[in-house]
Parts: sequence; structure tokens; C-alpha cells
Amino acid sequence: MLFVGYDVTDPNSWSGTPYAIYTEFIRQGVDVVTYNPYKWKQNRIASILVRILHKTILPSLGNDLSVWDQLILSILIKRKLKKEGIDIVFYTANGASISSKKIQSYLFSDAISHERYKYYPYAKKRSKWKDKLLNFLLINSEDRQLLSMEHIFTQSDWVKNYLHDDLGYPEDKVEKVGFGLNVKLLEGKKNHDNNLLLIVLRKGNEKLKGLCLLLEAFKEVKKQIPEVRLAVVGTDGEKQDGVTYYYNQSRSVTLELFKQATLYVMPALK
Repeated sequence: MLFVGYDVTDPNSWSGTPYAIYTEFIRQGVDVVTYNPYKWKQNRIASILVRILHKTILPSLGNDLSVWDQLILSILIKRKLKKEGIDIVFYTANGASISSKKIQSYLFSDAISHERYKYYPYAKKRSKWKDKLLNFLLINSEDRQLLSMEHIFTQSDWVKNYLHDDLGYPEDKVEKVGFGLNVKLLEGKKNHDNNLLLIVLRKGNEKLKGLCLLLEAFKEVKKQIPEVRLAVVGTDGEKQDGVTYYYNQSRSVTLELFKQATLYVMPALK
């Protein structure tokens, strides 16, 4: 089986989910070949070329997904499958898959990319013709990829409902696996006296997750409880009294913060 994603063999990668799935496959005796098709971006010339295309012909969608990225990734994955002689592939992200009746494709997805990117700041700056192009190319492309999967695993009711209600994807082919694929249950009594608030997000998702609202609210909380602290995992930001940012930290740091936190806060705006 070809296991597609970022460095899924690294236990300290930002998201522990792909690593947890990979290690479980290994534990079950599955013959796994890992492949990181995103490495092509390390090529300086390729990176410059795609950046030019983003600014001129097609809209950039931020982070690692764009129309051009999807095209390049699909070509690289097809080449890898042919080289290895593999006909089963497991993806750990949307937008990096291929549609083929000869390939059995499975996906773990925690979000619908084109729905999420609606709320990114740069989405509002796109012209009308770019928005139409985005809808035609990206949304149709991602939906086709989702429909081509043999089975989809998700931790989100939002994804599950979108697949079934909006796309008509068979409900019995969507498996909700829940949270904590590599998080052990907390043993013992939880300490609620640390006065530590915690929010975990991805860079680029700050507005979607309501970080701006939380930072303003935290100022008011700080007036009433001077010793309160806020840990923000997954991004960086302007210095604020009592706020600590943890960006590009290992998974172990996030797990430790969950143990210490008094309360998990996320005033998601969507």
C-alpha cells in the first residue's frame, strides 16, 4: 500500500494523526511504502514558477493547496504508483489524490478544503473571474476526488454530513473515527487550578477559529484574574500580556499543554 502524506514517519510532525495511522498499519503487518509528493516544492525553480502562476493565471489558496499544486501532485503520485507496482493508496489530505478505477483509494480527511478557504483573508481579495475559475477547477476537482474514494475516514461530523448530504457519497462508506488517534487517556484527577487556557489551530485558520475574538476576550478575563494565561498552539502573533504562542513545536508540547490546561477554548466563527 502507498501511504501518501507529509513525513508520516516522523512522530514529532505537526499533526500526529498520519503518524498514528501509519504506525497502526505497521503494527497490523501491512506492507507500507510511504511517499511525500510535497517535496517537489523544495525545488527553487519549481517554487518560483508556481508562485508566478498563482499571481497571474490561477488563484492561490494558501498553505499547500492550489489548482496547480493538485495537478502536479496527481502526476507525481501516478508515477510513484507505477514505479512501485502498487494498486492501493491511502491519502492523509484532500487535494493530493488521483481518480482512477484501477486504483483502490482511501482517505483520512478532517476538513473540506474549498469550504474552509472561503474564510481565509485573501479569499475576499480575489476578483470575480478568479472566483468563478476557483469554483470550476478546485471545487469540482476536490469533489471528484472525494467521490472516487473506496472509503473515507474522518473525525468530523461536518465532513461526514457534507459527503453524504451535498455529494451523495454513500453513508456506509464514511467512517467517523473520532479524536485522539495517538493521545492516551488522562489517568488520575484533572488539575483545574493552573489558570491556563488553551487553543490549538493551524496557521491560516486564525480567523476561522476565532482567535481574534479570543484575544480580545482574554484581555477582559485578565483584568478579573491577573494570573490567567493563554497558550496558542499552531501559529504566532503579536506580543500580548499572558499569551504564549507555540508555533512549529513538536507534538509532545501540544500533548503536555492539554494535560496542564484548565480549559480548552475555541470561539469558532464558523
